[in-house]
Amino acid sequence: MRKRMGTVIGLAMLLALAGQGFAHEDEHNEKMAAAEKEADVSIQGEIVDMGCYLGHGARGAEHQSCALKCVRGGMPMGLLTDDGTLYLLTMSHTDADPFNAAKELAAETVVVTGPKSERNGIQSIEVEAVKKVAK
Repeated sequence: MRKRMGTVIGLAMLLALAGQGFAHEDEHNEKMAAAEKEADVSIQGEIVDMGCYLGHGARGAEHQSCALKCVRGGMPMGLLTDDGTLYLLTMSHTDADPFNAAKELAAETVVVTGPKSERNGIQSIEVEAVKKVAK
């Protein structure tokens, strides 16, 4: 009986220490994510559907009907700038409306505003506002 009690106490202590380690790791990850997220930016470019653009370079007015179909169907969107930089567009957890409005502007030149982030070489912008650029 004593042996079992010692084993149970030992396991309880081990679990308590592991829980503290996980809490510390979560706190560390939150701090890292906050550090990697920059202040709001406004960047101009063309909204592309990532599948067709990355797969075979499709973009522009001639690809607009396909791009609209793809992003409405859930294909990820990107913002392609004049210098060739590609940003993954992500939806705000507090307001999905600007992201959904961006879907309707596939293959258009727009200005996207929101926080810019980078992780593992992928740059993204959380869409807080989108505005079509007048031609």
